[in-house]
Amino acid sequence: MYKIDYVAYKTAAKFIQSDALYTLLLGDRGAGKTTAGLMRVLAKKTDKAFQTWAIVGDTRKRLGYTIGRTIDNWCPEPYTVWGLQEKNRPHQCVIHNHSLPVVRFDFFGIQPAGGKVDDLFPYEAMYDGIWFDDVDKWSFATKHLVQAVCLLRACSKPSIQITSNFLPADHWVNQMWQLHDKLPPKTKKERAQAHVRQQSGIFQIPDEENAAELISPGYLSRCRDMKELL
Repeated sequence: MYKIDYVAYKTAAKFIQSDALYTLLLGDRGAGKTTAGLMRVLAKKTDKAFQTWAIVGDTRKRLGYTIGRTIDNWCPEPYTVWGLQEKNRPHQCVIHNHSLPVVRFDFFGIQPAGGKVDDLFPYEAMYDGIWFDDVDKWSFATKHLVQAVCLLRACSKPSIQITSNFLPADHWVNQMWQLHDKLPPKTKKERAQAHVRQQSGIFQIPDEENAAELISPGYLSRCRDMKELL
């Protein structure tokens, strides 16, 4: 892997450096969430020279458009080897540092599985980390998080990573991590949620750190105008 010339803004840098079991990176379109997600995986210092990660989105086509393109931009071939030579609808890729493999990504789209969590991952799969991408675009549910935790292997720094646009107040992720209203836990479920929050790092990218806005002033206002027209 050649030298990556990447400089993170303040919030993304904190996310990349976080060793929390659960990490959330939220921001508007163009904020640089996917790039920061990739850099966090590559920067993680673990007890293993080679990491295995699962990346989950609505479809492999969308994952190819977002994460696949990001990997290809920062770690192009031959540093990244794509399974079945498929970047646009990726199944798997391995990123190398010179000739040594550093991380393998397995890609999973949930829509072809009909939303059935049992069909999402291979039964025997175990991972150092699981990355849920663009969870505002698909039916990301508590059951997916539960299964992901069960698939984390015993390693020094396991990770559940979530990258997303800002979510509506009634989305379960907002409620689980209390991104708006903070209420004391009363039930067993709420106490379990509180324990998850204690092991979490939550990062929200402000407009002044939006990568696309800094490159092209007015980018955010144009996107927000178009959103209002839908």
